[in-house]
Amino acid sequence: MRRTPTLAAVCAVTAALALSVALAGCGGSSAKSAGSAATQTSQSGASQGASKGGGKVDLCGLLSDADVTGVIGAHTPGATGIETGGLYGDDSCVWKSTTVKSAIGEADSVEDAVLSGTVANEARAQDADLADPLPSFGHNARYNTSYSRLWFDCGSGELCYVRVNTASVTTHSGESRQAAAVKLGNEILGKV
Repeated sequence: MRRTPTLAAVCAVTAALALSVALAGCGGSSAKSAGSAATQTSQSGASQGASKGGGKVDLCGLLSDADVTGVIGAHTPGATGIETGGLYGDDSCVWKSTTVKSAIGEADSVEDAVLSGTVANEARAQDADLADPLPSFGHNARYNTSYSRLWFDCGSGELCYVRVNTASVTTHSGESRQAAAVKLGNEILGKV
């Protein structure tokens, strides 16, 4: 007795073949190349934002090692890219503590960014507008207390951003998160 395949079996095989062809068409080397490019950018810390005179600035060079150590203690080198967990991905530089972690295992971190164009406009509208004005800082600064995030105007129409992400309400040096964000923001203002 000869068995005939059921309609469900035929559909399953057809779907599997279609998926295989689609995945093969994507090309494995493209994904590998994209991943290695992202890793190289992260390792070099070479992501650049806008700066004075329309040039570029090394995002991971805006804060010194001592600036970051004062906030989170011993830390990894600054890195860019989506995998760092930065709010603005390649437009951010993130340093992570190598010793201090929250109760859920997240490392304390510092993040900076210099945003321009559409990204800056969207950040102003969606992120910074949810924060409270911080007139003592100047530069149209806005500060979000819950997440210790500071946005402020910098350069020629750019928007700068600093986040002090610590499990404790104080930093490694004993400052409040807001005081640390303001201090780091002033460092960035002097360079952008």
